[in-house]
Amino acid sequence: VGFTIVSLVATSFKLFPMNKKYNRVKVRSSNLQFGTDKELEDIISYLEGRLELRSEFQFVTENTPMMLTNVLALADGSGRR
Repeated sequence: VGFTIVSLVATSFKLFPMNKKYNRVKVRSSNLQFGTDKELEDIISYLEGRLELRSEFQFVTENTPMMLTNVLALADGSGRR
């Protein structure tokens, strides 16, 4: 019986600070608001608009795409072809 009482007291000393911490977190989270950052919403809408414009681009490869001279200027001075 004595061991049980000591065990309960020790457990309560451990759980009481945890309960206080949980209550503080609960109070802080009750004031939290989601989706109210106007600057972030503006940035996201700007990026979405740019992504939509970029998705409309059409890339067409001309000549032979595997020839490096079409892309790189080589050291022999021949340049691009």
